[in-house]
Amino acid sequence: MDSNRIYQKRINLAIDYISTHISEPISLDTLSGISGFSSFYFHRIFTALVGETPADYVLRTRLEMAQNYLIKTSRSVTQIALESGFTNSAIFARTFRQRYGITPSQYRAGIPVKDQPAHPNLLTDPPEHSYVIHEVSLKNMPDIYTIYVSCYEGYDMRMICRAWEKLNRWAVMQNLDLSGSQAIGISLDDPLITRQNKCRYYACLSTPTEVRASPPVNNLTIPGGRYAVYHTESPAAELRQVYYAIFHDWLPDTGFQPANSLPFEVYLQTPEGHPRQWFDVNICIPVQPIPI
Repeated sequence: MDSNRIYQKRINLAIDYISTHISEPISLDTLSGISGFSSFYFHRIFTALVGETPADYVLRTRLEMAQNYLIKTSRSVTQIALESGFTNSAIFARTFRQRYGITPSQYRAGIPVKDQPAHPNLLTDPPEHSYVIHEVSLKNMPDIYTIYVSCYEGYDMRMICRAWEKLNRWAVMQNLDLSGSQAIGISLDDPLITRQNKCRYYACLSTPTEVRASPPVNNLTIPGGRYAVYHTESPAAELRQVYYAIFHDWLPDTGFQPANSLPFEVYLQTPEGHPRQWFDVNICIPVQPIPI
């Protein structure tokens, strides 16, 4: 393996840690230790490979997480600030305004920020679409143990497929029994908030118990709880519209809002095996009651 790939894998370990601990304090020493570089060199290597300093990357990820909460939940600005990793609402509001030129409340009210294509709340579903939402149900789910490979090259189908290939190849090499496994995708970013080439994706396989993973594979436990499950068939190009139909048309009428964990997709059929080359998928949104 060439040294550039080794460097990228070690930096990806640090990005994985940021993604799963974004609401917690994150230090440069912690990230450098995870990557196996000294703090001095880690900062320079991370910046060279990612195009942002570690601090800038963490701050951007926290702000984009907060943007999602502002438009998709009714949580208070203070609660969103804390859940996004800021120590208090004043620091969050000041940082948000410095970055975007508007306050969090103005953004929630529908004012778009610069350098983003549109305010997601201003989107409308196109009058003609192909996707079908067959069934919506509320389910209480247990914790789901998974192994995963991350893709940090944006929502590029070629790179996502490569992540799946790596994951399946590793599982075969480990002689894992995947007969009862679910193929799960986790899209960590909204492409209308996060730049396309910065969007993050996890290709996951569920396991009956926790499996000891090794690079490039990591472990992730999807937290149990109440989920709104949307059984959907859709062309790949319309999956984004499915999400906006869920958040704008379906979820607001249920009395629930997204909870503080990530949605995920359970792939029942992928385009290769579907008669129309579509995804047949359960989109699982963690939910909690809207406080009255």
